[in-house]
Amino acid sequence: MEHLRPRQNRATSPPMEIERKYRAGDFGAVKTHIVSRGFKHAAAGRLSDIYYIPKFYEGSRTDFDLGDGVGNIRLRHDKDAKSYVLDLKYISADPTKAGIITEHECLLQGAESFAQAAKIIDLLGYKELCVIDKMREVYKSDDMKICLDEVADLGNFIELEIIAPATGAEAALARIDSLAQKLGLKEEDRIMQGYVTLSAAKT
Repeated sequence: MEHLRPRQNRATSPPMEIERKYRAGDFGAVKTHIVSRGFKHAAAGRLSDIYYIPKFYEGSRTDFDLGDGVGNIRLRHDKDAKSYVLDLKYISADPTKAGIITEHECLLQGAESFAQAAKIIDLLGYKELCVIDKMREVYKSDDMKICLDEVADLGNFIELEIIAPATGAEAALARIDSLAQKLGLKEEDRIMQGYVTLSAAKT
């Protein structure tokens, strides 16, 4: 079984992360649908994500990732692959662009680099917001990815994702919505919030 492998940086403009997220129950039935649609099991890993926001940020954690135009930094540790990733995400404040995220990402070289990155983040004026732990399984077919997440204290979720240039964002969303229908995912189970906001709502 392959572990999760971070996407490498490119010299071109950052890609857009186009995604939809759904609440889920048991993954057994949906895995059958996923495989029947030609998706292959690609990776699995135990992920620990540390989220940071600017120290001047005065918004609530409950609206943190709903799209206020504030960039947030994440340090990710894949405990199985022993990999470390730093990324910066901007979530659009435009409600018509829900699910479209601009992302800059780079692979860190080991635990020492991970620790140094945390120090640099602090010096840049960011503060730690929270830690989200999850077990993730990934299925892939061409440029489409399905993530099955078991998130600590939050439950199970299904994320459908395509990495695309900004010019292809709307077409990518249409493809994701079509796939969601084919997998039997219901619109009422789709959520706009990310795990940080969902975690804050429980506290």
